[in-house]
Amino acid sequence: MNTWISYSVQTPVDGIANSVIAKSEGNDCSVRAMAVAGNTTYDSAHSWVAKNWNRLPKKGIKLSCLFDYAHTHIAGGFKFNFIDTSKDNVIAKSTKDPVRTASKIIARKSRREFITISEFIKRYPRGRYLVIVSGHALAVVDGVMYDHPCFAKSFLRRVTTAFKVEKD
Repeated sequence: MNTWISYSVQTPVDGIANSVIAKSEGNDCSVRAMAVAGNTTYDSAHSWVAKNWNRLPKKGIKLSCLFDYAHTHIAGGFKFNFIDTSKDNVIAKSTKDPVRTASKIIARKSRREFITISEFIKRYPRGRYLVIVSGHALAVVDGVMYDHPCFAKSFLRRVTTAFKVEKD
């Protein structure tokens, strides 16, 4: 079944059950995460991610593409605020350009240098977040993780990147 759940209440992505696009998609975690974090429908998120992050049908996105986009901070009706997910906030302390620094640090550091999803939720209990773990995107909204059911017990995955998402 093609649904995502929150771990406190089962909640599919808005509009996914009736979406013709969703039924033919795969590798769409970035679309689903953006739909939840952006509080929009699957179809709207699908076209937004394709346009703004150059996502091709049935393909994931590259983290570098997300970094390049997030560097502009505002586009397509959403504002992205970079969140430092390193254990000791080394990214925020090291530069005036945390997004570029984060991409370099992620490339050379081990994942153990970053906080887990459960630590992220404790640090950021309120708000809408697009969260990146190794090769995967998910959403956290007001302390509840929204992800595919196959990841239901993976609160120990390391958060390499996160953005607070707000409507512009």
